[in-house]
Amino acid sequence: MSSEHLLVNCIFCKIIRGEIPSHKISETTESYSFLDINPLSEGHALVIPKYHAEFLHEVPDRFLADMLPLAKKVALAIGLDSGEYNLLQASK
Repeated sequence: MSSEHLLVNCIFCKIIRGEIPSHKISETTESYSFLDINPLSEGHALVIPKYHAEFLHEVPDRFLADMLPLAKKVALAIGLDSGEYNLLQASK
């Protein structure tokens, strides 16, 4: 995997590169999904782009277009097919 869009000292970039262990749920060429180490609720997962950006509007569309279908697959895979889930976006 190319790391040209990842930073050396970013914790999420390190997780994507495999330098920090994670409980991976799923991965595509543009996105990575894993369980949160300090979950706020059962099944708390993160779906992140394989492109480091400080803000959402800085992430190229191809990465954004990949993330939502992956989030849907993750929700179904962890048994949230009843619709009882939240999607949140956080910057920084």
